[in-house]
Amino acid sequence: MPESKHTPGPWGVYHPSEFPQDWRIARVGAPAGERVYVGRLTTSHDPQRSGDGGGGLQPVREADARLIAAAPDAVALAEAVAAHFEGTDAPLGQMARDWLAKARGE
Repeated sequence: MPESKHTPGPWGVYHPSEFPQDWRIARVGAPAGERVYVGRLTTSHDPQRSGDGGGGLQPVREADARLIAAAPDAVALAEAVAAHFEGTDAPLGQMARDWLAKARGE
């Protein structure tokens, strides 16, 4: 399997008090005092979908952030499934290989 180029997991989600419209994704277990940001989802810049400054999108953005934070675990799962079915034409193995290719931009 090709080596992953993404920030190593695990990743977690938090809601910073100084930016209440944001959900942040960061590496969990980084060295003390170091925060490795992976991404940020905000609701403050989507007035077209919500007339309340984005507050109505908070549950959607939180769900999106949690899905993104689960990505390193999903990669590990797909790699294990692909390895288990290596050399076969099992549909589950092909699904795992296709998912990995999509995740890697191949």
